[in-house]
Amino acid sequence: MGGLMNILYDERIDGVLPAVDKQQLLDELRRQLPDLDVLHRTEELRPYECDGLSAYRTTPMLVVLPRHLEEVQTLLRLCHAHRVPVVARGARGTA
Repeated sequence: MGGLMNILYDERIDGVLPAVDKQQLLDELRRQLPDLDVLHRTEELRPYECDGLSAYRTTPMLVVLPRHLEEVQTLLRLCHAHRVPVVARGARGTA
């Protein structure tokens, strides 16, 4: 099987994602969790477009790097309120 396979997000299979105002979410994250590391620039997000399954690549809207349980709880509440899907990931020292 020669050649690289790249699978992208497909609404027909994965469902339609809700519309999210990225700047509004970013502002809300900064307001509620001012010390949280939030990656949002294209060059920062590129390393997070896939994990061990490198055939499936999609660039995330944001990447957050919480350090404490309370940050995770606040993040999940905020994402739920904004209908933002969350993908938990642990790798390369980010677990």
